[in-house]
Amino acid sequence: MTGGLTAGEEYTHKSPESPDSNVTLTTTPVGVSYREYEERLNEEKSRINLVHERYIADIARDVSRYGKRIKNPGSSLDISDIYR
Repeated sequence: MTGGLTAGEEYTHKSPESPDSNVTLTTTPVGVSYREYEERLNEEKSRINLVHERYIADIARDVSRYGKRIKNPGSSLDISDIYR
């Protein structure tokens, strides 16, 4: 729910478990403080996604190609310099 909205105690939300499921899930609203909301949001933002090593060469190539297309680069360092 958007902040500031309220729902009565009798409110329930029903949705299918999955698009092709006959099972219906029912939930009721739970109050969350702004602090709890921010902590959950920051926790989610702090998760680091790692790139599998098989994609590193492709990413380095794409970044290098992108860097060469920049008209006035602010740096002369290339990503390939890191691997030398």
